[in-house]
Amino acid sequence: MTVGGSARPRPRAGAAGGRCVTGWLRRNWGLALWILFNAAIAVLAFATPMRAITHTHLNATLDWWASRPVHTDGTGGFPHLPSANLLFGPLALLPPELADQIWRLLSVAVLTWAVYRAAGLVRPDAPGRVAHGVLVLTIPAAALGILRGQWDVMMFAVLLHATVDLAWNRRARGALLLALAVAVQPLALVPALLFGALRPRAAPWLLAGLAAVVAAPFLHPDPAYVAGQYAAMADTLRAAADRSRGLDLGALLAHLGITPAYATMAGVRVAAALCTLGTAYLAYRRLESRTATLVTLMLAIAFLTLFDPHTDEGAFTGVAALAALALFAEHRRRPAALPVLLGGLALGLGTHVYGAWIDRPTHGWLKPTLILLLYVYIAAVVARRRTLVDPDPEPARRGDWRPDRVAFVLCAAVLPLYAGARLLAQAPLRRWLSAFEVVDYLILVVGLNLIGVAVVVATGPLWNWMRGRPLRPTEED
Repeated sequence: MTVGGSARPRPRAGAAGGRCVTGWLRRNWGLALWILFNAAIAVLAFATPMRAITHTHLNATLDWWASRPVHTDGTGGFPHLPSANLLFGPLALLPPELADQIWRLLSVAVLTWAVYRAAGLVRPDAPGRVAHGVLVLTIPAAALGILRGQWDVMMFAVLLHATVDLAWNRRARGALLLALAVAVQPLALVPALLFGALRPRAAPWLLAGLAAVVAAPFLHPDPAYVAGQYAAMADTLRAAADRSRGLDLGALLAHLGITPAYATMAGVRVAAALCTLGTAYLAYRRLESRTATLVTLMLAIAFLTLFDPHTDEGAFTGVAALAALALFAEHRRRPAALPVLLGGLALGLGTHVYGAWIDRPTHGWLKPTLILLLYVYIAAVVARRRTLVDPDPEPARRGDWRPDRVAFVLCAAVLPLYAGARLLAQAPLRRWLSAFEVVDYLILVVGLNLIGVAVVVATGPLWNWMRGRPLRPTEED
């Protein structure tokens, strides 16, 4: 059909399909990267099945239904409530390799859904874009937990769902999800009790959910066996608390040469719990309800990772995701450097996947320090009455220094500078330089001068960019 004497050519099906895929990837690049990452994790888990801990849950579930002791000597590796065996029961009927992959896929799916919902709460103007950025920033910290199939990933995902429901004042569903998180992982009792104390209208639903979590295992044909497993579980949790993985506050103190007694650390944990409760109470008094709910979850997750002596490398998924959500809540307001610092915090929690060159020298002290910095940010949010929900944009003035860009450049330069310093400190390089003759030094000096000139010329546009100017001059300039 022609209009005005000209015909519009129809696009070819293949070309239209290609443009459709390209457009989807352009709009959802973060989600695509997250999917590729999890696909690679699934392949790696299939190739190295001993990395996963799903077999522990499979064996515990089979022992449960066979009335065999799940917690044999109080030091078994299953620090979960008996209700966890009910949740994992259907997967125990499948082959171990298939059960491992399905559990990992289920954990990732619930976490992805929770991040999308939280992104819609924080930034309703661009929930998809925010969710994609949060997922990408969470990849380093979540890699090991997803690979191992750790229940911490599922616990945080359920807690994030509950937080979104409580933020929207859906008290019944939020409280029941908190109880479900406790069934997944006993550590979730900390945020559950925190929300129960600060949201009294949700407390009856929470108590009912916790009662169901405790009573459900007695559906077992042998109630006496269930009661015995509860007692053995208490011994297991007590033994797990005595074993430190080296990534909590105690590890940071040990790195500083301080080795407090167990009773002293127990007192510190009690004091920190009281401070967490007081700060969350102030958050609900000073902040609007939705922001206070997110801040309460931040406080609870930070407390769990910093004061749980059983914290390991796979336990930082929640902190990284919450820091990334705060990044996108802050990125349109001043100070503009704060989002970059929050992004660096989220990425810094994943040093265990960057390689031994940075993980070994920072092991035991970097991640607890980052959690302390998150506490500083939370305190600033409460003290300054900041909001983490739908912030208003603040345009930057043209030509001024942009703190976000300066902070981005500084953070990007940290790793290369650190790698260069370690390279220069290596003994083979020093021996190589000691064998230089005069001509070799002249060549080296000339080469460094040429590199210096090239760097100065190349950083000119970067310098203007940090000052808020465009990389390419416009007609107005």
